[in-house]
Order: sequence, then C-alpha cells, then structure tokens
Amino acid sequence: MRRAKEKIEEEPGVAAVEYDHAREASYTPADPGFPEQWGLKKTGFRSAWDAARGEGVRIAVVDSGVAAGHPDLAGKVVAQRDFVNGDGTADDDFGHGTHVAGIAAARTGNGTGVAGGCPGCELLVAKTMQGRIGYDSDVAQGIIWAADNGADVINLSLTGPAPSGVLERAVDYAWDKGSVVVAAAGNSGDGTVQYPGAYSNVIAVAAVDRSENRASFSTMGGWVDVAAPGVGVLSTLPGGYGYMNGTSMATPHVAALAGLLAEEGLSNQQIKHRIVSNTADLGPPAETPSSAPAA
Repeated sequence: MRRAKEKIEEEPGVAAVEYDHAREASYTPADPGFPEQWGLKKTGFRSAWDAARGEGVRIAVVDSGVAAGHPDLAGKVVAQRDFVNGDGTADDDFGHGTHVAGIAAARTGNGTGVAGGCPGCELLVAKTMQGRIGYDSDVAQGIIWAADNGADVINLSLTGPAPSGVLERAVDYAWDKGSVVVAAAGNSGDGTVQYPGAYSNVIAVAAVDRSENRASFSTMGGWVDVAAPGVGVLSTLPGGYGYMNGTSMATPHVAALAGLLAEEGLSNQQIKHRIVSNTADLGPPAETPSSAPAA
C-alpha cells in the first residue's frame, strides 16, 4: 500500500495522496449516569448498539409494576396490566419492577438519568407482585398476557424453590408463541434449584460482580445458563434513581441482549443458543454460576 501511494504521488498533477481509512460507528449515550453503569460497559453493549438498538422489539417486565411516568421510562410502556388488583394500571409501589425496566430499556441518549440495554425496545408491564411477593397464579397470567401481546422477550426477575406446573405451562406457552423467557437464578447463595429459572424453556441468569466473580448471594449450579452484572447496578426507581443488588438486576441485562438479537429476526431458540454459546466461561458450575454474556 505504501509503495502504491508513493507511485501515485509521483504522477504529474497529483497534489497529495491519502489513505481512504475505514471508520466505525461508536455510539456513546449522553445519559449522565452511564459512566456508573459498569454492567452495560462490561458486557459490551456500547459496541452492540452500533449494530442494533432493538427498534420495534417488545420486552415484557413481569414484576411489581413500573413508574410509567418516570423521565427515563415515559413513552416506553405500550401496554400494562395489574394482575394483583385486577385493573389496567400497573403502578409500582415497591420499586423493583421500575429498576428492572430501566436496566432493560430506559430511554437512552436523552441527556437524562441512565441508559437502557435495549434503548429502542418497547415495554409491556404485567404487575404480578405485591411488594416482594408474587403468587404463581398471577405470574402465570402475566406471562400469558405478555405472550399474547407480542412480547419478544419476557423478563422474570422473580424466583422460588418450589416447582409449579401452572408456572411451567405458562412459560411453555410463551415459548411456543415465540417469546424468549429470561429468569433470575435466585439469591440463595448456594446450589438450591430455583423456578422458573430451572425450566428448560428459560434462560436462567446468575449474578457476577465488577471483577466477574460470582456474587456472594447468587445461586449457582449446572442448571444456570449464564451470569450477568448484578452487584451495585444503577437504574431507575420511582421518583429517581438508585443502586440495587441481585440476580433480579442481572436478568434484565440478558433480556436487553435478547431484545437486540430479536431485532435481527432470530427465533427464540436461535437467540437462546446465541446467548448461551457466546459467553466467557468463568469456571466449573460448582465454583461459579456459569458464564457472563457479552453483547
């Protein structure tokens, strides 16, 4: 290349010759809280946003509801349902669902607050928890409602040690409808099998810290599919922003990644395979929860 450049420069009438370098897009959101969102940076979302932002994709947050008027969530919620109180407004009186929703799909690049992993994604919100507690009957209804309302991804940041046929059938229904179902592995700190994460049609997500070590509280085991950032995670809360810990926070990182992949037109099986197979191995299941996804 250098010799070719020199030869051209010697040609009569040629004033100067420069290489036609290739440049790459590099999207960095203007949200003031983004520098503190180590999870999005650790898992490579910045480079992923140059290829996809989840436009037109729907992520369902089946949780404690959402503060839909929050500046970083306003206009993101396209449908909501409260299965606890039986009405059409899924207000969040606990904060958990709002935090999860912000990690997954907060308004991004708006100069306010934080960024979301899938900035172009829309939100479906099913309130199935009253405070920290959600019953299988309500959760199952929320999953089915989300699938029937076109959820490409369903985020279940909830867990428990008891299996449930009602819950498993709801998960299978959503999977058969084409939804990617992502669920928390749990915060037991040991190998206790947790549901719905352990079901075959779910991506079970454990938590790691900034050093990619298993979070002390995170459940582990061979049934866990991947791990994601779950310690000191900054996101939206009713009335503002704050940090939370838990596999509940790790789960929407993976849901957001699934949303970006859904924009490419991949099936739920293809998305699950892509996420699980393209991860960094962090060691044996007995020592670590599995692996950490890279967007």
